[in-house]
Amino acid sequence: MPWVTKVVATALANRAVATAAELALRHEPGFVAVITTRPGPISDGFRKLRWHRPGDVKEAWRNGRRTVLVLRPGRARGLEFDAVVVVEPASFPENVGRAGSLYTSLTRATKDLHVLYSRRAAPTCRWWGGPLRWHARWIA
Repeated sequence: MPWVTKVVATALANRAVATAAELALRHEPGFVAVITTRPGPISDGFRKLRWHRPGDVKEAWRNGRRTVLVLRPGRARGLEFDAVVVVEPASFPENVGRAGSLYTSLTRATKDLHVLYSRRAAPTCRWWGGPLRWHARWIA
């Protein structure tokens, strides 16, 4: 079951970094992703916590054996992670009236999915079968 949390907009990036860091510790040495349309503030948060960028993957941040990737929605397509933090889903682009990039982002986690939002009500999720296969419909 995904965790869906409303966060004050000014605290969204810090909460995403803290959530991802905790998930990375829980799933060490696995992979965690933060999927957002604004990766800059998230990357700044990891930098402030003294995580470093390995030379081989520009979206990755490492701290010991823990790895977190900070990705835009389109870069997550076709990838899977132990845990995913989806940040501000209301800002994800639509594909011809459908939430294609949001759906893709919500289905990248194999174990833990966290959704952080500030601008709209929480999504209602409908079970599609299989582990963490959810479809989100936003309530205005």
